[in-house]
Amino acid sequence: MKKLEVALFLLVFAILATACSGTTTSTASLDALIEPGEKIGDFLITTGVQGNFTYPFDIPCTEPGENNTSNCEAPVGKAINISTGIYDKTGSGNLDQIWTKSNYQMFINDRPVDMKAFGIIEYEHPSIGIIRFANVTIIASNPGEITVRDTGLYDNGEAFESTSIYSFSSP
Repeated sequence: MKKLEVALFLLVFAILATACSGTTTSTASLDALIEPGEKIGDFLITTGVQGNFTYPFDIPCTEPGENNTSNCEAPVGKAINISTGIYDKTGSGNLDQIWTKSNYQMFINDRPVDMKAFGIIEYEHPSIGIIRFANVTIIASNPGEITVRDTGLYDNGEAFESTSIYSFSSP
């Protein structure tokens, strides 16, 4: 009888442990492109509406350090655009051409982002002019970290790559 009780206890424990264990990563393959509306653990990857999200330059981030990596902090529930902005440094008015030739790619937790599916959004900077961003926004539902890596070539052929680790905490 004692063995039956122990076996039942272990069976109930195993069922409860399995039911309570949640996964914090997407079930999609690492090669699958991230699309708008996808969740990666507690992070919703979506598009933003101008005025309803915060640009990356408006949150506290460290200066890029080793391996061109920054650490950024944001509160849970706040929508943060996570893209690198590209603008016309020459003032030529050719932002469309610069954006098209820049070959910009983004990876979230090492998964590629479908940049065309997210589209673009523009910000009118008082001294620089229009800055164009990929319209990729993250909203965290719980505290945690997510890593964003940007890579590509500027229109002049100069390579760029940066990594930002976004830490979301309770407000």
